[in-house]
Amino acid sequence: MCTTPRTVHYVGMSEDRYQQARKVWGGPAYYHKWLDDRVWTEVGDNDIVIVAADARYSKYVWDASAVDSKWTS
Repeated sequence: MCTTPRTVHYVGMSEDRYQQARKVWGGPAYYHKWLDDRVWTEVGDNDIVIVAADARYSKYVWDASAVDSKWTS
């Protein structure tokens, strides 16, 4: 039995698409605006990762501190 809380990571999608996906998958959530190497360093063993179908890999690492707290919980 898993005792570690899981986080749902929403990756490479617009804020509107994130809001739609969150209605289905819920939270606690973390929104990754871009698909970059940092995403995989922040995903835990029990987490769920939802990647947008049209997400493209970015070779530049996005600064997650720029995310407004309203998009995370």
